[in-house]
Amino acid sequence: MAFSMSFSPRALLWLSRLGLAYVVLFICLIFFTGVSVIIPQLYGNSLIHYVIGVYIFIGVSVNLFYCYRFNSFIEKKEKQAEKDLSSVSSASTTHSHDSTTNSSGCSTKDSVDHHVDGVVPSSGHSKSHCDVCNIEMPHRSHHCILCQRCVLVREHHCFFIGSCIGQKNLKYFIIFLFHLSFGCMYALCLNYKYLTMNYVCPISWNFFEFFPPITLIEILLDYRTWTFGYYVLGLYVTLTGFIGSTFGYVWYFLLVLMGITSHEYYTKSSRSKFGKYYNFKMVFGRYWYITIPCPLPVFEDAHSKFDVKLV
Repeated sequence: MAFSMSFSPRALLWLSRLGLAYVVLFICLIFFTGVSVIIPQLYGNSLIHYVIGVYIFIGVSVNLFYCYRFNSFIEKKEKQAEKDLSSVSSASTTHSHDSTTNSSGCSTKDSVDHHVDGVVPSSGHSKSHCDVCNIEMPHRSHHCILCQRCVLVREHHCFFIGSCIGQKNLKYFIIFLFHLSFGCMYALCLNYKYLTMNYVCPISWNFFEFFPPITLIEILLDYRTWTFGYYVLGLYVTLTGFIGSTFGYVWYFLLVLMGITSHEYYTKSSRSKFGKYYNFKMVFGRYWYITIPCPLPVFEDAHSKFDVKLV
């Protein structure tokens, strides 16, 4: 919170865009350096390492794209009203027995909101109105000052993705972190082996050469080349990327099992009444064993609904 308050929204927006540019540049540089320089020199024409590299690159890139394609923004009031009318018309013809109260204790309006927003409000929680967007926000939704939109089941605004993570793209965000973690670990191992073969082993008495200030001094004194500095930089970038993505993947995966968001965890405002496997399927879908390893939304039964009843 202190970090957000110390910067203006405009500065944070530019910081978010720079974070996205850094991630895209990082992914492309690591991939093309690996397949064009490191893998050919270490393994020659061995196909397996090219396949692994391409698979990781596709998994990371596609899930990053899905984080934008399936955003969790709540639609404006005009479009929302059209959907409400459509849902009411459909509900009146196919579910007339739910015209007063449904099984969860919600009124007809809440039932329509479940179809439109994918959220079942818990008892005692009413909608709130967003004056900026001029819409009714379902329970567990929040307004983002950077995206200038209300986000359904908002998890957080990711500065490395450049967008908000919510109900519809949380799954792709976690899978993105999973592939990124695996890719950084793989690139870190390749980079370490390449440096050991061509320069000096990082784990040796010459380890001080891998400290950035000393590396820069050696380059300026023509003791090392700029190419060596590039691979040392890649070593640090992949190491920090591996640590950060692994921590994020584990953290958000645990939150999914608990059926809550980060905000709800810290404020202890809500908790799920359902089991961990149910919460897991509500985010990753029925065919999770296909969607996690295969970055293609082919077997989707629904997007992440997160429609857990909270008490």
